[in-house]
Amino acid sequence: MNNILDMSVKELSIYVRTANCLIDADCKTLRDVVKHSEKELLKLRKFGKLSLVDLKEALAAFNLTLREDGRTYLCPHCGHTLLISVNLI
Repeated sequence: MNNILDMSVKELSIYVRTANCLIDADCKTLRDVVKHSEKELLKLRKFGKLSLVDLKEALAAFNLTLREDGRTYLCPHCGHTLLISVNLI
């Protein structure tokens, strides 16, 4: 896979309920997911704290995090402004 952000939500190791909530909210790829903050996701129907923890753990496996409210990030690789935080180790 060329870009991890194009990975389908269905490919993540997350609960079916979590994936279904994201897909119902039109978040079909990781790119779609990381554009949202915790606060925004918790407003989704049937998406609660357990779903949030599940999703954050799955994103952490790819060194990705959800968007922080009101923040954007500059990609160190391409220079584009992104709505994600990349934890480079």
